[in-house]
Amino acid sequence: MKYLPKVPDDAYVKVETTKILKQHKAYMAQFEEMLNDEKKSHNDRHLYDELISYADLYDSASFEAKKMIVNQLIRRVDVYRGYQLNITFNFDLTPYIEGE
Repeated sequence: MKYLPKVPDDAYVKVETTKILKQHKAYMAQFEEMLNDEKKSHNDRHLYDELISYADLYDSASFEAKKMIVNQLIRRVDVYRGYQLNITFNFDLTPYIEGE
């Protein structure tokens, strides 16, 4: 008769499987978080590159082209008494202003 390894009981298998599944879910959550951070970083990099290309283009553009570039970057400008300005951009500058 051949020696057969001891087969674990159902309770042990369930506990170990549950542990492995929890660990797998934790790894997947970490992976998804890293993937989201990478996507955000890629989008920020794309926005930064686009702003830099507009800046380079603006330096060598004619007056009419400069107006078109500003029109692409700025949605609205409100002027108040005392020379107060409220400028609404077509993109979010917060990460660059706050130094993130």
